[in-house]
Amino acid sequence: MKPCRHFSSSPEDLSLVASDLASGAVVALPTETVYGLAADALNPAALKKIFKAKQRPSTDPLIIHIAHLVQADELAYTNKDFYILAQTFWPGPLSIILPKKDIVPSLATADRPTVALRMPKHPAFRTILEKAKCPLAAPSANPFGYISPTTAAHVIDSLGNVIDGVVDGGPCDHGIESTIVNLSNPKHIEILRPGPISAQAIEKVLNKAVLIHQKTYSLLSQESLEAPGLLSKHYSPKTPVTLVKAGDLSPSIAEQAAYVYLAYTPTENLNAPNVKYLSKNGSLEEASRNLYKVLRELDKENFKKIFIEKAPNEGLGIALNDRLNRAASKK
Repeated sequence: MKPCRHFSSSPEDLSLVASDLASGAVVALPTETVYGLAADALNPAALKKIFKAKQRPSTDPLIIHIAHLVQADELAYTNKDFYILAQTFWPGPLSIILPKKDIVPSLATADRPTVALRMPKHPAFRTILEKAKCPLAAPSANPFGYISPTTAAHVIDSLGNVIDGVVDGGPCDHGIESTIVNLSNPKHIEILRPGPISAQAIEKVLNKAVLIHQKTYSLLSQESLEAPGLLSKHYSPKTPVTLVKAGDLSPSIAEQAAYVYLAYTPTENLNAPNVKYLSKNGSLEEASRNLYKVLRELDKENFKKIFIEKAPNEGLGIALNDRLNRAASKK
């Protein structure tokens, strides 16, 4: 396959990309979370290209992106709680699982009776959705299990020779994947994947208890997953990762290891090339924006191990720790 085409966010380029996607191409698009590898969600042949490019198992379902609420009713059986969440958090980093309608290909849902829907906020993605006139499936645009991309350069580095193109929409605002909430049973609402929208925020809007999904799946599991991001090992660099409690990092230049702090922390080795900081002052928002970028940078070096400081396990820190735990998993 030829090297992928590099598109800007100009109206002309976005029109070309929309036409390509409507014709069955696979193109990486910027979102406010991470870059997604997009294809027509209702075209099984196009969906197969996503799975092939990413080497993604068919047991891992996709998230379908829409431009308008009316499309949700075309794809799924909606309910009152869905509309409350959609009107509050869409467009934005929240994916909502609902019972699917027959129009949705089983390949997009790992043969499960449910489908995950999201309305993205990124202007380039929204323009393409409008012009393509079809919903778009778009998992992260990286080899399956590897660190998600937050820039167009990350996509080209990982998938540049196996996809049709990439739209450069700049760095992603959030830097981690969307929150996934399961509304398929309104009496049992559950966060399957934590993200930028917290369980507390969802509880407040719905005035209902929201559970946190605890189950993880082995890479060897043949069971179809309820949602993306549930494997025990995921978002992982090739370099082994070890997590360290906040305040316990002790960087050493002598070791062939890298050290990643949550916040800028004065140490004896402030300017050492093996010491990185995810934020200037401990901002979890800034840390999440920088996490995958820093992991990708360190993974290109010849370190034998990466030590990373864990985040406070509250608010956005829950989502950050979820990604860190999976990146560090040995299973």
